[in-house]
Amino acid sequence: MKLEAYKRGQGTYARAVTAAGLGLIGLFAAQWTYGLLIELPEVAPGSIPLKWGLVISVLLFSLVGVIAAFLTLGLVTEVRWLQWLDHMATGSVDFLIDTEAELRKVSWPSKQEVLGSTGVVIALVVILGVYVFAVDWIVQTIMRTIQVL
Repeated sequence: MKLEAYKRGQGTYARAVTAAGLGLIGLFAAQWTYGLLIELPEVAPGSIPLKWGLVISVLLFSLVGVIAAFLTLGLVTEVRWLQWLDHMATGSVDFLIDTEAELRKVSWPSKQEVLGSTGVVIALVVILGVYVFAVDWIVQTIMRTIQVL
């Protein structure tokens, strides 16, 4: 069985970040599963104190790792019964490559532009808050004067 990476060298940052995210998800899922299954009995009582909860958690983490490797590296095989996985892998890798290419085209604002925009947003929120407070107070005063409230 031959495995090779699909479009090696393209989209490396997007692939790495996605693989790290999937690895964290797998780690948290395995830890959560272990917490749920911690009360299961030992695999072989008397020999090594190995519980089924730990075995299932390690298998889950391994499964997520294999899926993450296929989807981020785009591992292409020549095995006929894995063709559906090859198609999924190449599609996800093409998406990650396109995502990284589009992010390289983005013109990111400078620090001064971000600070200026943030100041404008904060000022407008404060002004709008004062305006809503004033209108609410005026309407409330009028309603109390005509004894509706």
